[in-house]
Parts: sequence; structure tokens; C-alpha cells
Amino acid sequence: MFVRLAPVDPRSLMQGDYMQLDFGLPNRWGWNNHHRGDQRPTVFVRPDPALPLAHTLHPTSGEEVRQANDLEVPLSAKDGGWVFVTDAWFFKEGDAERYAQARYGEFRILPNGSALLVGMADGQLRPIR
Repeated sequence: MFVRLAPVDPRSLMQGDYMQLDFGLPNRWGWNNHHRGDQRPTVFVRPDPALPLAHTLHPTSGEEVRQANDLEVPLSAKDGGWVFVTDAWFFKEGDAERYAQARYGEFRILPNGSALLVGMADGQLRPIR
């Protein structure tokens, strides 16, 4: 499944042989490392009605209600905050121009919420190889 990347300043998007990622989580929702005690915060990964195969992220706390096709994915702790799976995509040196076109992260997510970033895709969800 594909999750839209949040806008990032293009002057700092590429650093060496990796790309800094932002999926709009989690500090924008006011979470911190003390959220829900010892439990990791989670998000609902929900199909985006505007774009087949794309998905949006929704906080599980507050007023969000789980929908039939939602998957619940735990966030990962990173530098005093929370990230959706990872905050970086590493690639071969010299491929920065190719990955500058990335607009979505491609994920494999199991029903139990285990998730892995496996690739990047452009605005039309075409994989960037």
C-alpha cells in the first residue's frame, strides 16, 4: 500500500545517500513519548477514496472511529517523538534526482500491524526503481 509523503523543504530533502521522510506524524497531533503510558501510539491506515491503492493515516486517539478497512499500525519511537515505520529512505549514491520525485512511500503491512517500507513512488503511484 502507498502512504503520501508530507511536504518537506526540498533544500533539505536530500542528504548524502538518503532521503528524509515525513508522513505528517506524529508531533502534529500533539503526541510525545508519554502518550498512553507505556503503550506505543498507533495510527489507522485507511484507504484513500480519492486515489485507488493510496492510504491515509489517522490518529487512533480522540474522535477517530475505526472503519472496516482500517489497519492499525504502531508508531516507532525516534529522537523523542514518533514516526510512521521510519523517517529515512536509503538509496545508492547518484540516485538523488530520481528519488526527488517521490510523493508516496510503498509499504507492506501485515494484518497484525507489522509494517515495512519497501519503496518510493511518484504522484501517480508508479514505483521509482
